[in-house]
Amino acid sequence: VLARPWVHLHNATDVRHVPSWLSTRQTSYAEQLFSKGVQGHPVLVADTLMQMKGGLPQVAFVGRSNVGKSTLLNMIVHGHPDPLQQQTKPMSESRKLQTPITAPVSHKPGRTRHLFRFEIGGRLELIDLPGYGYASAP
Repeated sequence: VLARPWVHLHNATDVRHVPSWLSTRQTSYAEQLFSKGVQGHPVLVADTLMQMKGGLPQVAFVGRSNVGKSTLLNMIVHGHPDPLQQQTKPMSESRKLQTPITAPVSHKPGRTRHLFRFEIGGRLELIDLPGYGYASAP
């Protein structure tokens, strides 16, 4: 219902922009889907990839390092590029990995080193992948 082969966003943080091809039916479906909430899953690493098997469709965010994959995912899910910035109490690194509520963002390339999964309304999973093309991660 929502699929398009590609979408060009001039400004990914402009939540007021509505694409001309988006129908009322698609908008209604998206509102219903996101109103059911977002559930973060524990981070996946090479040893736990088999946990990814499931019946939900998955959309993976793939691209070069530091191009805004995590920021785009956070804008779609939370309406903010870095929702953790808004929190008054900082979240520990271990909690970010065990029960992620956002895709972690950084200005430094190579920071995302795990697969972060977010279940949307029990109907879809969005997956934030590490970028490629940055050889020396700190």
